[in-house]
Amino acid sequence: VHSLEAELASGKSQSYDVLVMDVFSGDSIPVHLLNTEAFELYLQNLSPDGILAVHVSNRYLDLVPVIWTLADHFGLSRVLIEDPGNDAELYQSQWVLLARNPALLDVPAIRDRATPMENYTSHIRLWTDDYSNLFQILRH
Repeated sequence: VHSLEAELASGKSQSYDVLVMDVFSGDSIPVHLLNTEAFELYLQNLSPDGILAVHVSNRYLDLVPVIWTLADHFGLSRVLIEDPGNDAELYQSQWVLLARNPALLDVPAIRDRATPMENYTSHIRLWTDDYSNLFQILRH
């Protein structure tokens, strides 16, 4: 986050085509990276036709509702990609791909791997620098 802020402050934003967030699989997640202020920063550094890929696999927390609520807030298209793994060499993983342009996510390579989410809704409150709630996303 600090690097992205520094790039913007210096006028050297990279306008990334893909920005990958992969820091949420441990026991202690950095919630400050999953709020409106952080997402504003990501979107300022993402090209208009860029994709934000968020690795949401976590044994204890269901992060999908958090990302879904943020996507709603920012008007982003989103797709959930789940890979069951094989328990031997590959672990199960979940990714949410986000884009301003829905056509970027409507390509066969993504669409064919997407988990159907047509009726999915998130009812959690939008996370900000002043509010987050891990209890509401605990896995049962």
